[in-house]
Amino acid sequence: MAALGAGVAAALLCAAGSLYVQATCQDAIVTQQLLHEGFHRDLLMKVELGIMEEDIGGCTVAARTRLPPGIYVDPYELASLQQHNLTKVVLIPDAVDVEAPEYLATDLVVLIYMTPDPQCSRCFRAVLPVHGRYHRPAENDGEVLVVLKSPEVLICCCDMSWCCQAVVKERYLIWRSLAGHMASSHLDF
Repeated sequence: MAALGAGVAAALLCAAGSLYVQATCQDAIVTQQLLHEGFHRDLLMKVELGIMEEDIGGCTVAARTRLPPGIYVDPYELASLQQHNLTKVVLIPDAVDVEAPEYLATDLVVLIYMTPDPQCSRCFRAVLPVHGRYHRPAENDGEVLVVLKSPEVLICCCDMSWCCQAVVKERYLIWRSLAGHMASSHLDF
């Protein structure tokens, strides 16, 4: 599985003729939170962009994240959400074995388009439905951890013909699995 490069991501964000791709832009604060309990959860991602010279009103913001084999996104569920204009997501690879256990699954790259947060002029948010996979039985305490790293934030302002990739402080979201059941989650700094 090839990683989604910055140039490809910029083309997916803007689909414009000529783009200036800047290496990095101002810092962004990214928070992730797992909502609900059990195997069927929602991953809430919020981005607050740093001070930028340009107006970000006409910009597109997306988060690119790598989901480890312990969790997955159901492409059929996403297709339904996209059909009702509730989300815009690109999966790489787009074929996901929803029945595979964690030890037979592979990483999944997700590019999710974020929507402006009406409560904050420089904030964007997105909700991604994720599902836990079954793990092999654990030998000692029966606990297995699934670690989600911070996503990369991609910003593209097609009107101004520039794109950038935000530098994000690395944070981890831990999804705990106890004896085959998803028990809890917390942020580990």
